[in-house]
Amino acid sequence: MNPTVARRTVSRTLYKFFIFHALFNAAIAVSFEGAYNTYYPIILQGGHPAFGPSGGTAYLGFGLSAFMTGIVMSLDNIIGMIFSPIFGAMGDQSVRRRNYSIIASYIGAALFSTFPIIAKTVTPQTSGQTELLMLPLVVIVVAAIAAAFASKFSGAYRNGYIFSQVPNQNQGLLQSFCIIAGAIGFIIATFFASYLYTLDTAYPFYLGSAMLVLATLIFQIFAPEETAQNAILNEKFARTGKRFTNPLTTIKEVFIMLPKEARLSMLMIVLVQNLGKFGIIALQTYFSSWVLKKLGLGPNIAASATIVFFVFYLVASFPMGYLADRVDQTRLYLIAIVLTVLGALGMVFFGTNFITLCIFSGVFGIALSIFDIVTIPYTMSFVPEGSNASGTIIALIVMVLAALSVVIVPLCGFLIDISKDYDTLYYATVVAALIALVPLRKLHSLNRRRQSGPALPPA
Repeated sequence: MNPTVARRTVSRTLYKFFIFHALFNAAIAVSFEGAYNTYYPIILQGGHPAFGPSGGTAYLGFGLSAFMTGIVMSLDNIIGMIFSPIFGAMGDQSVRRRNYSIIASYIGAALFSTFPIIAKTVTPQTSGQTELLMLPLVVIVVAAIAAAFASKFSGAYRNGYIFSQVPNQNQGLLQSFCIIAGAIGFIIATFFASYLYTLDTAYPFYLGSAMLVLATLIFQIFAPEETAQNAILNEKFARTGKRFTNPLTTIKEVFIMLPKEARLSMLMIVLVQNLGKFGIIALQTYFSSWVLKKLGLGPNIAASATIVFFVFYLVASFPMGYLADRVDQTRLYLIAIVLTVLGALGMVFFGTNFITLCIFSGVFGIALSIFDIVTIPYTMSFVPEGSNASGTIIALIVMVLAALSVVIVPLCGFLIDISKDYDTLYYATVVAALIALVPLRKLHSLNRRRQSGPALPPA
């Protein structure tokens, strides 16, 4: 085959998978990272005496404290931490990975649309009376747990499918492309969602659900079956007589496959990632509450500042994706940590109006862009060539990245409750970012040793 034609064919095929991944990234950004993280905490905390102006009467809700809200908001991370590796391993052994991811995605979208319907049961007379609202509170939390299960299942199966179709040398481009496209989608949709919130508090959730359905429908129509992998799996099933492999066994085999220094490097990456973006993780839950309590501005203002956050996140994505393949990744991590500290201190001492709010939100956006662009391709670079466990490995990354997130959100809620000051979130951010320098130094040492030593052995 003519090399030029071959390159063009491969490029066209790869971009199809880039678009699939990007569409879901945008849909998830609008739904779970947008409506869920911005408006769901308002539903949970509304009516609590310590929340919002005038004792919290401006926003109807179930009256949970910041700590209990953090617990509820951490449930999706707990589910991801426990079940994502299992789902990923199951997907690697399934000949219907694409189909199952589609079904789960539709279920997740349907469940997501029920949140505002359940929230409508809260009236001005019952707002904040947690005991009286216990039944609908349990229902909305269970619906959120079920939606998280569907999302994690669909994501693990779909990511394994997509990454198995894209060569290792193109996965950094895949990540950068998807983050940029997802951020664009989030910015456009959030402008609309912020306007919709002024019309009806339920509309942002319906928009997120609709985008999930649209992304799933496009994926269902255009994503091809995994003919090559399915042939390998069918041959394996015929040889062994088993059509089901214990996912825990698959996870164990993948873990053993990785060289010792690769496992240690991955652990350091996870620690740097979670400690470095400590405050950014917590801000996804508490930012709208902080804006409301400190500045007296509504959640729409928080949503607008979040748009600025994603604009900077978007603008930084391409140059960071370019640099990630050309410079020592630990240096990029160091830049991200410094920006995180500057953003946190800036919010505390200068975040007194909408303009400064947007400026330091942008600083956080650049920091998060570095963390997100670098982490997965950097981690996947430690995987030996020739391994056939993309879903398992990506899901393992998701698990360990979620592990500290499970602790971070309720911990910040606890600190806010005992200090009675939302600024505590930013002070904790600075401390965590400085602690991240310890594993970063170890990672830098491992990186230098890896660059000067032999390549990782094949699987």
